[in-house]
Amino acid sequence: MDTTELRSAYRQLLTVAETITDETPLRVDLRMMVDWLVAHVAITEHVLAGAARDVLTGVPAVIDNYEAMHTGVISSIVDLTSHDRRVADLRDNAADLVASVATIPPHAETAPVLLRFADRGGRSIPDQRLPWCELVHAHAGSVLPSHTRTLAFAFAQRCDGQLPARALPEQRTRAGVRRSTWR
Repeated sequence: MDTTELRSAYRQLLTVAETITDETPLRVDLRMMVDWLVAHVAITEHVLAGAARDVLTGVPAVIDNYEAMHTGVISSIVDLTSHDRRVADLRDNAADLVASVATIPPHAETAPVLLRFADRGGRSIPDQRLPWCELVHAHAGSVLPSHTRTLAFAFAQRCDGQLPARALPEQRTRAGVRRSTWR
């Protein structure tokens, strides 16, 4: 399965996540959001990589995001790790997912995946089924870029107001002008 879009989305996300450190001067609410988001994405990528291996082997794939949304699980991770460790976990889990997705043959790309999702409050969202390829496309084209924009926004709101030159991923607009994607 083609992983070009997925790899690109991770490059952008990790570029922004790596600009933030435990020492980055962020308001408390932004620090909590960054900590939560990086831990959430790291857990999610681990869950998705397991589902990719299920798709590859023909086992019915189920994606349950309960742990990735559970306040206690995320709080525990944040309390026990540094930002750098969470980013490293995200990077490792993303690499595992990309490697697993890359091995999925064309005939398995449309395998149905059962989605068991909970919202951030822990409330269950009705189960859905989605073809694996659509899930990967939505993750790479919508979910990861949204998380990237959120992290970039937090970084841009730093208390010291400084922005490193390479901190934010850029994209070309229709007019060909480069702009940061978080705006």
